[in-house]
Amino acid sequence: LLNRLTTLRCNKEFCDVVLYADGKEIFCHKVVLAALSPCFYEMFNNCTSPTLQNNNSNSSNSQKHSQNGRINDVSNHDNKNGKTDNDSTTRKQNDQLQQQEDSTNLSEGCQTITSSLTDRLSYYEMNDIDYDSLEAIVNFAYSGSLQVTSDRVAQLYKTASTLRVQTCVQACALYLTKMISVKNCIGLRRCSNRTNDSLLGNQIDLFIQNNFSDIVCTSNEFTSLPCIQIDIFLAIDDKLKMKNERKLGEKIMDWLQRETSSLPEHVEFRMELLTGGPYMLYLDSDSNLQDCNDLDDNSSVGSCDLVQDYKKQNRIYPKKSRSNGLNTSNSPFLNTNGGSVGCQSINAATGNSVSTNGNMNASSVTSNAKLYRISSSESVNSFASDLEEFEWKLIAILKNSENYFVMLSIVKRKLAVISVHLNDAPFLKPGLSERLSLMLTKCGDNAESDALLAVMSDQRCNIGAVFLNNYLIVCGGNNRAECLKSVERFDLNANKWTSLAPMLKERARFGACICDGKIYAVGGSDGSSDLNTCECYDVSVNAWEKLADFPTAPRSSNMSASAGGRVYCIGGFNGQTAVRTCDCYDPIEKTWESVAPLLTGRYQAGCCSWNDKIIVVGGCDTWSCLSSAEIYDPEHNVWKSLPSMIGARRGCGAAVLNNKLYVAGGSDGSQTLCTVEVLDLNKPHCAWRPGPQLNVPRGNVRLVAADCRVYAVGGFSGKLFSNTIEYLDDGSSEWRTTVTSYSPTHSSMSPTFGGNLYDAKSIINEDPIGENS
Repeated sequence: LLNRLTTLRCNKEFCDVVLYADGKEIFCHKVVLAALSPCFYEMFNNCTSPTLQNNNSNSSNSQKHSQNGRINDVSNHDNKNGKTDNDSTTRKQNDQLQQQEDSTNLSEGCQTITSSLTDRLSYYEMNDIDYDSLEAIVNFAYSGSLQVTSDRVAQLYKTASTLRVQTCVQACALYLTKMISVKNCIGLRRCSNRTNDSLLGNQIDLFIQNNFSDIVCTSNEFTSLPCIQIDIFLAIDDKLKMKNERKLGEKIMDWLQRETSSLPEHVEFRMELLTGGPYMLYLDSDSNLQDCNDLDDNSSVGSCDLVQDYKKQNRIYPKKSRSNGLNTSNSPFLNTNGGSVGCQSINAATGNSVSTNGNMNASSVTSNAKLYRISSSESVNSFASDLEEFEWKLIAILKNSENYFVMLSIVKRKLAVISVHLNDAPFLKPGLSERLSLMLTKCGDNAESDALLAVMSDQRCNIGAVFLNNYLIVCGGNNRAECLKSVERFDLNANKWTSLAPMLKERARFGACICDGKIYAVGGSDGSSDLNTCECYDVSVNAWEKLADFPTAPRSSNMSASAGGRVYCIGGFNGQTAVRTCDCYDPIEKTWESVAPLLTGRYQAGCCSWNDKIIVVGGCDTWSCLSSAEIYDPEHNVWKSLPSMIGARRGCGAAVLNNKLYVAGGSDGSQTLCTVEVLDLNKPHCAWRPGPQLNVPRGNVRLVAADCRVYAVGGFSGKLFSNTIEYLDDGSSEWRTTVTSYSPTHSSMSPTFGGNLYDAKSIINEDPIGENS
């Protein structure tokens, strides 16, 4: 029987439905597909009534016409000559006549039926349905055998789930459970969640929990997931008690669920509502999580500067994003272009149809045929009449360090990563006067005899810093509350800062470099969005000029350097993951072009030029700090690996002095660093060695080489933004914050004044999230 059905389908005999997918057609029989899947049954049952009525009407008329013809013929025969002929002769003639009439009527009937069958063909356009998978399912319906290559099983699983062919779903799920790996587990989990397959989902969850560390470090699918960033402030005593990350993770999930449930009914949830910026939450004494944006301004917590700054940023989605251009359409059935053909879009859940107009290029569709369109959605339940229940689940959790952990979760049916940073509550820390007193005590009795290096007018980190014409020039960056566009220069001999023309746009977390005597500022962030813009400062006219945007996607925390008379934009963060992309700007042609990508995608890395080559060191690959380093050769357009540092760090500064690569400051993911590492670039197989430590920890710091000195500029200590600088003379064993005479050729031989002092003016308000600002 199955073989005969297959033959009939292959010969297109008695077929009454045509399925379209990916521009290809599949002829089949409704009754076979309806017996296989309730989805097909509902589609055909709700869509075929008008066609059946028309066909029945045509059939009845044909039958009536044939009967009348026979009656009239008999009537004429009875009245012929007004009498009855010989019985045998008459009977023989009547039999012959009857056979001729029956033959004619049978032929007419066949033509009527054939025409009726052609008109009864229904055409269904299966939007977003994979053709190969659909064909495999149809073949299964006719043969009972499911055949597909191993690389198509996941797609077949999705299609079978959408069409509710449970036998195929179970067979695919059984196969997929045996093929779960670190490489594909995230994609399979997303697929199982879309299809509401809890059995497969639970198997994958168990694998993820047992291999989460490897997944975080190596899975490209994991790094491509949307990331929700959360900073949680809690009292020191509560922090010591908070040893169970799982318990805190469940509180975070409860908080997210409460927040999303408050969306207006007409607004559709989108993951972008949660990934727009870091959330600042407070864990109160009753272990309840509260958004700092909702705290009372008169309370001890809500009135602190840090919370007030967070409220001013207004990054929380209910006040910023809920009503801005959201798509309120939630129908999974898409009305694609119809045609001169009568076209209907069918909602199989309700059976309702909506007439549409448009075009469809299908030569086999007759003017009387019916065309239906149906689209797959994210869930098999799209075809059910029951309302879909969104799922929330904490799948796995990994503690990166003492204060950081990462969660893989399902947030309103979407797979997402939640990055959590624990901080001490700022309002419970020692006061500013106490810290200032400790610093003044450290200064000692010689404080008044030493001149301190002048401080910048603004406290800032994530700056652009360069050395040009014996001036240290600082551009942009960010402080506690905003991104900056101000520019100032430091006269090394006069120990004085002077303001210059501001940049055209606020810019932080960007790359800056010198090329042909001009300063270039590339990429970064303006505080609300990442940038792909570039501007150039001409010192001779004290003005900035806008340049062509780089051609690739906007990104921040990118690096920039010059080599061979060209400016390079290197790596960065695109809002979801660290990128390897590198672009090159030609100041003469005023055009950008793409060049060889990094060996490892990274952002917040140290970057500098050396011998017409570019060095990138450290940074972050989305989840982990890096110790690796690489060097770019523009002549051959290739990146090569350098020896890895002793320790991993991001937000570090890098500079080359006397063929030695210095990397200072940054963060290892748990604390801000003051450590320094040095690599001798003239020794091909030399390893990194520790260097003199900075006087204060500096994250997102910039290092600038000034002839025979290296300057560390600005940064974030983990508690304070900095407006100070310090320097290391070539051959010296300590960083200094006091004034010494500067000589471009003999600075290391110049007399110095002892002491490494803090400048009291650099003390500002605290900001535990400044490191990642």
